Amino acid sequence: MDKNRLIMVYEKDFQFIIKVVSSCQNNQQLLTARTLFENFKKKWIKQLPKMEMIGYMYRFESTYLNKKVRL
Repeated sequence: MDKNRLIMVYEKDFQFIIKVVSSCQNNQQLLTARTLFENFKKKWIKQLPKMEMIGYMYRFESTYLNKKVRL
């Protein structure tokens, strides 16, 4: 798989997780979303450069915490 296509695949996976976080209505659902993100990290850790993974981690945590505050 070429690099551009790979970027599209993991970005698509990440956007799905962000949609899940955004749709959470309680803390249990948020915990499930965190599990999804942990699975994302395990799936892509070897293909993603470290700085990109850190960026995804930051984006997830930011979205997650903002949602948690609003529940």
